[in-house]
Amino acid sequence: MPSGWITGECVIRLLVALLFTAYNLLPLYGLWAWNWDAFQLLILYWSETVVLAAWTMVRLALVPSDLLGDMTVNGRTVKATHGKLIGVMSMTAVIFCTGHLLFLCVIFSGDWFRRLHGVGDFLRTFYIASDAWIPLLLVTLAGGADVLTGQFRPQFVDAIALRLRITPAPASRPAAGDPVGNITGALLGRIVVMQVAIIGGAWAVKSWGSIAPLAIMVGIKTLFDFGHRAAR
Repeated sequence: MPSGWITGECVIRLLVALLFTAYNLLPLYGLWAWNWDAFQLLILYWSETVVLAAWTMVRLALVPSDLLGDMTVNGRTVKATHGKLIGVMSMTAVIFCTGHLLFLCVIFSGDWFRRLHGVGDFLRTFYIASDAWIPLLLVTLAGGADVLTGQFRPQFVDAIALRLRITPAPASRPAAGDPVGNITGALLGRIVVMQVAIIGGAWAVKSWGSIAPLAIMVGIKTLFDFGHRAAR
């Protein structure tokens, strides 16, 4: 490939990485300049993890069967199937997301739950009144776009493109590597970030309050996203 093309691609990757860095650091600026609430932002990050988990299951369902590889079940190595992989990953996501929400609410909520009355009030307060539904909608749309334009996109995407007389890019198959690991890695990485933030934040919460896990989470996620996006 021409060196100019490679240089241009690297610049684009760097710009995308910087945009994601700015997006990740925005909550900290909001805390300082706009008096945002740290616990509300922690709930937003948790909600984004749930959205990422849902799209991860969709992406796993689109991987061709011959690329699923093997998995260990009850000490035996067996051929992986879509049902088994999605079942294991769904159970993992549900366990960790439920546990994370419980710890966030118990350790970092402050007096929030003395002001709330039931699940409906929780949803209205943290998603509607706070406008958190807007970034969650953007995250959901971004996940959908990733599925529709990804390596293992649904066949109807190419069919629609052909009807519109647009020549779709060929859906390449990886020559090497682990497509399942690449798909699940982002979700597992996000779960680890939440885990570290909660453990570290619980240790520091007496000194810094709810901002402790948020600062830890933003810092780790920013480094992870910058390195991942710049290296792609």
